[in-house]
Amino acid sequence: MQIGTRVRYGMLAMMELARRGGAAPARALDIAKAYGLSKGYLEGLLAALKRAGLVRAVRGPGGGWVLVKGATKTKPLEIYAALEGPTALVPCAENIALCPTGQTRCRARSLWVAMGKALERALKADTLAALAGVAPKKKPKQKKKAKSKAKAKPKPAKRSAKRIAAKSKLKVKKRAAAKPRAKPKARRKPVAAKASKHGKILKVPRRAKLRKSA
Repeated sequence: MQIGTRVRYGMLAMMELARRGGAAPARALDIAKAYGLSKGYLEGLLAALKRAGLVRAVRGPGGGWVLVKGATKTKPLEIYAALEGPTALVPCAENIALCPTGQTRCRARSLWVAMGKALERALKADTLAALAGVAPKKKPKQKKKAKSKAKAKPKPAKRSAKRIAAKSKLKVKKRAAAKPRAKPKARRKPVAAKASKHGKILKVPRRAKLRKSA
């Protein structure tokens, strides 16, 4: 298996446009001279790439060819498909009904399919910018200064009103149990009344009254 000249030179022409970066259109004559091609042959390749929507022509003084999508958004697979066609190596790889022998179970077909898939993966792996060596450089990430943050105190968990009320009742009961009970005061015995010499009534203890009666 060999890659055709259309794909090879078409890829080189697209890489040249990628290197110019769209700053100014590239003339087909300048590209043809750079790679030793005829202007007519190169214009035929550029016309096929234009139909695929990969390049466009700029007319007038200082005109030429420029990329449509940009080098970072163009895949080599698109260039290959525009100039060569699908990556399937044999017709039956895409449709088994196209097998020239009329077989529906061809053991070799799985090999052709695997080879075509491998080619497709290789053409999808990079962009035109990476292939031309003009891929934008990634800016180094600046290290952020670690700020010393005071450890935040964990917030107390929210308690429901029922739990708070139950705990307050329990505390009241514990306090009440801890206090010593006051001794009941002794009741005073009633005192009997006694008349004095001067007519005043005096209080006589009950015990004394009982003795007299005895």
